[in-house]
Amino acid sequence: MSSLLVMIALGAVPPVAGDGTPAGPKLAATDIQCQELSPEKCRLVEDLLLASFSEDQRFTAVISGKDIRNLLDLEQQKAVSGCDEAACLAQLGNALNVGHLLTSSLGKVGGQYSLSLRIMDTEAAKVIVREQAMVAGEDKLPEAVKSASAKVLQTFFDAIGVGAEATVARSKETGSVEGIAVFDLEAVHGVKQSMARVLSDILLSNLQDSGRFESVVSGEDIKQMLDMEQQKTAMGCEDDGCMAQIGGALGVPYMAVPTIGRLGGQFVLNLKILAVEEAQVKARVSKMVKREVDLPAAVLSLAKTSLEHLFEGAEVVKNRRAVQKLQRQMMRYGGNTLLAGGGLALGYSIFDLNGAQASHLAALTTDSYDQLLEAQSRAVTLRWGGLAALGAGLALVGFAPAELVEE
Repeated sequence: MSSLLVMIALGAVPPVAGDGTPAGPKLAATDIQCQELSPEKCRLVEDLLLASFSEDQRFTAVISGKDIRNLLDLEQQKAVSGCDEAACLAQLGNALNVGHLLTSSLGKVGGQYSLSLRIMDTEAAKVIVREQAMVAGEDKLPEAVKSASAKVLQTFFDAIGVGAEATVARSKETGSVEGIAVFDLEAVHGVKQSMARVLSDILLSNLQDSGRFESVVSGEDIKQMLDMEQQKTAMGCEDDGCMAQIGGALGVPYMAVPTIGRLGGQFVLNLKILAVEEAQVKARVSKMVKREVDLPAAVLSLAKTSLEHLFEGAEVVKNRRAVQKLQRQMMRYGGNTLLAGGGLALGYSIFDLNGAQASHLAALTTDSYDQLLEAQSRAVTLRWGGLAALGAGLALVGFAPAELVEE
């Protein structure tokens, strides 16, 4: 029975997809073990870590520690409590029916943070990837998590022989869907509730205006639609299976769960969208900004990226943004080259004309006068050409696509 529950909750994927695409590996991520860090900040780091791994489309499924607790029965939970040895972790992976297990820890040594990640092959009961990073300060933790995750993913897929171009065929929605319930933006750490409410309204309006959903149920609507017992359940609801049950009670196919917190000098925004029927995360996105004034724009970007991942797939979004980045770089390089060329042309026209004038005044001959006339003609051509280059350069730099918000 427990095995059946695992397969249902994971949205089990057969070894080969319907279109013949080989199924990718499944990854279970245990709760990050934090020392010298508050539970709220630890949760922010864990959300960033999960988002980094979930965005890689080579995985069939990525489940979190909260999901693991929901999938295992009480006896299994007791057995794996405090589990750290390879053999013990292998048993946990087998109980979850996943081939690979991610464990992570974050501690503090002196004034530095130590971030450790490792991925274990549950069948072979051995660690195949191990990454450790020292982080100078709390404000550098978000970037360190992203960087360490990228290294682990690269090493992991190299080890199992999966190339960067490989993707797993994941189901994507097309057009619009029936509805989505959006929980209120939860302020996890270091953010005022009043600010969270304002940002929650921005997120709600953006999802409504996207045209992707026939109806958008707000946090206030959720409270009105659920009875008292269901509200109590929702208040303590953290894992995806529990969220899916709430979505089922609301009669919507999707649930959106946003959070915001402060880590070091940065705000960290997270949004995950769950498919209620499958009890599975379909999109998980994080954004980081340093200034409070940039939060509204970051919320809009968070909603846009999450919907793109849901309806188009993370790999399509990643490729499109890579093209946009290359386009932006080429336009700015071309613009700067034209600006430099235009400036040189204007400068040379002045230098050449001044030289011809000085030579004519010194010689006062017919030849020197003819040379002066030629210099004046060249100066006109160079000045118009220089001005045209400056104008084109300014246009290219000015109309280059804006920098993308951190993904």
